[in-house]
Amino acid sequence: MNYDRPKKMQNAIKIDTPQTRCYNFEIIIDNFYDGKTLMAAIISLGEKLKDVQKKKEALLRHRKLMTLEAFFQGSSVCERCHSDISKQHGHRDIRVPYLFCDVCAQEYISYIERLQGKENAEFYWQNFSWMDVWRRWIDYRGAVDQYIQSKEFLQLREETDLPDIG
Repeated sequence: MNYDRPKKMQNAIKIDTPQTRCYNFEIIIDNFYDGKTLMAAIISLGEKLKDVQKKKEALLRHRKLMTLEAFFQGSSVCERCHSDISKQHGHRDIRVPYLFCDVCAQEYISYIERLQGKENAEFYWQNFSWMDVWRRWIDYRGAVDQYIQSKEFLQLREETDLPDIG
């Protein structure tokens, strides 16, 4: 089909192929002929790039915040079972270095006592597998503690204006 282009398009694009449709930070995204005139939808690449960059930055900030949230549940949540401990009025046992609910704190103390050779027959569920779960959880917490002290994680906290935690 042969038709005349509007003057603006004649000056903007000399060769009309998909590879050459970019000119002066404008791109033609759709050409069609309505029977009378050639229509063109034109967008500014500069504006589109700014919009894309803003979306990328917002997505990156959201991901950073979600990463931090995953590691810092707050002081009202048990570190092990994630139950709400804000309403517990008991004092913290100095033998427990983690922020636990009362049940997890007692289980942790039992675990330490079992490591020291003190077994309690009443607690029959505290078997080898139970000991393994606690050992693995403590290893996991050690890895988390090491990660949150890494220079990259410290940089992440600075970038998101998170106060120094732990």
